[in-house]
Amino acid sequence: MKITEPYSPTARAKASAKPVITAGSNGGRSTVQPVLEDLEHEVEEAAATLGATRLQTFHRVILPAIRPALLTGFALAFARSVGEYGSVIFIAGNLPYVSEIAPLLIIIRLEEFDYAGATAVGCIMLLLSFMVLLAINLFQAWSRRYTVKV
Repeated sequence: MKITEPYSPTARAKASAKPVITAGSNGGRSTVQPVLEDLEHEVEEAAATLGATRLQTFHRVILPAIRPALLTGFALAFARSVGEYGSVIFIAGNLPYVSEIAPLLIIIRLEEFDYAGATAVGCIMLLLSFMVLLAINLFQAWSRRYTVKV
């Protein structure tokens, strides 16, 4: 994760002086950055004028605006981690009931010709992924109802 801030006066005028938090392989640019760029600086100034601290401004102005984008980024990262096998298999400790990971369990079951067990683990991973995506979509639909459009 890195925090960047525009330094030139013209960049400050264009992007306002908000830091941009990026993470992930694409830098998080596809989810959080456009939302932060579209967030009007006047809203933050109005919160400060009304006496809000920086923490209150973040929690009541900025965070509600970027929450759906953060959840989308979380869902994308989770989906990628569930499907990732190559890099994760090298760091798995493979200690029974301690550091076994689901992709490794699937491979072990397949090597033992336990196709039903491998399918069961895969179905549980798939169900977990669908549940997380459903929860995120429900939360985004709920938050859209209570978000004030400016």
